[in-house]
Amino acid sequence: KNLLMDKRRAYLQQSKVYNEMAFTEQQALVNTILMDAAVQYWEWVNAYQYFEIIDQNLTISRQRFELVKKAFQNGERPAIDTLEAMSQYQSFEFLKNESWLKFQNEGLALSVFLWQADNIPYQLPENITPQQGWDNEANMQMFTLDLAQLLDYARQFHPELQLYNQKLTILGIDQKLKFQDLLPTLDFSYNHLSKGYNAFASDGLLFQDNYQYGLKLEMPIPFSQGRGEYKMAKLRIEETVIAQSQKTVNIELKVRNYFNEYLTLKNQIQLQRDMLTNYENLFLAEEALFQNGESSLFLINSRENKVLENQRKLIELKTRYLKTIYGLQWSSGLLR
Repeated sequence: KNLLMDKRRAYLQQSKVYNEMAFTEQQALVNTILMDAAVQYWEWVNAYQYFEIIDQNLTISRQRFELVKKAFQNGERPAIDTLEAMSQYQSFEFLKNESWLKFQNEGLALSVFLWQADNIPYQLPENITPQQGWDNEANMQMFTLDLAQLLDYARQFHPELQLYNQKLTILGIDQKLKFQDLLPTLDFSYNHLSKGYNAFASDGLLFQDNYQYGLKLEMPIPFSQGRGEYKMAKLRIEETVIAQSQKTVNIELKVRNYFNEYLTLKNQIQLQRDMLTNYENLFLAEEALFQNGESSLFLINSRENKVLENQRKLIELKTRYLKTIYGLQWSSGLLR
């Protein structure tokens, strides 16, 4: 009877752990979905920011084209300058159309993660844009993360590692049940055969003729099968422990990789900002030379394209930096 109660308690404990595993699997899935949503959000932000830069350059290029055209009409500039200015303007117009298309497509991809009440999908409107100030470089430089804390949290609370702990609990219970199946069972039973007896009598009550006694001994047959199942249960535990250790190493490696990228990108952003400032100064100097008749539109356009190239690199570095921060949280199991 005690053995049956122990088995019942073991099965109830297993059922409870299975419910906990289902919840942990849900948390692991949420962690991944939020990471995918964060990555897509920053792709959307990146596309919009690039569109904004192209639009600003298009406005400047259009104004330059109008000025050059008037200068040509006044006999101050050769006709080829109007062609050079128009080519640059058309190039920016082409890039604006492409960047707008990419921004819209990234918005559609982001809408996959947006839902209203009652499980109604939500499509991001075209006029919705990212908030201003997201790329504040001072805030980025001041933001800090602690690698030791992230690693410690991942070891204790990462849902994928918790799944292994719960699986080991179930396997441990299963091993105990397999061991109990190896034990012999001894049952003692008795039944009374008539009604007219005194239950409180002390004169050899249990050995009177109105009782029937039974003694049953059961042994598992074949015994080798039970031993094999017990060994298999033990091997499954050892296998799971090894897999858990490997998973822990992989998670820690991801955290460290993201952290290294986070530190590198922080430095790269500052370096890219300095480079962009230099190219902007070169562009302004070239414009001043052009106004004095000492330069050409070809050099102006070259300087402007270089500024645009570095502006785009800076935006990409900032979005990568922010995606890396979310990657650190995801790899640590924090996004849930």
